[in-house]
Amino acid sequence: MLCLGQDLGGDAAATVFHCAQLEPILEALGARGYRAAQLEGGVAAERLQLAAFALGAGATGLTFLDDDVSAFFGTRAAPMLTVAVGVPAYRARPGRRPTQLPPIGVAGTLTTRNTSLHPYPPLL
Repeated sequence: MLCLGQDLGGDAAATVFHCAQLEPILEALGARGYRAAQLEGGVAAERLQLAAFALGAGATGLTFLDDDVSAFFGTRAAPMLTVAVGVPAYRARPGRRPTQLPPIGVAGTLTTRNTSLHPYPPLL
C-alpha cells in the first residue's frame, strides 16, 4: 500500500521508513537542510542494509508516496527513504568480473563489452 504497489514492501519481514522533522533542519541549514536530511537518512539506510547482509538476510530500498506515508503514521515528519528487510525467496548467483564475460556480437560483428560505460552489464 505505501510502497507504490511494490509487493516487497508488504512481503518483507520489516519495512523501515526513515523520516525527518524538516522544520528545525531547514531553520538551521536553510535550503541545504533537505539535502542534509536525505544524506543522513541514506547513511542510516546503508547501515541497516549492511547489517541485514551481514546476518544473511536481504535488504533493498523502495519508492513510496511521501504524503501517504506521513498520513499512515500520523506524523508531520517527512519520509526520506524506505528499506525492506528479510530473507529473500531466492539466492542470487555470484557474478563475474567484466573481464570474465564472453564477447558479444553487435550487428553482425564481434566485440567485447565496453566496461567503462556499463561496469555491471546484465547477465545473459
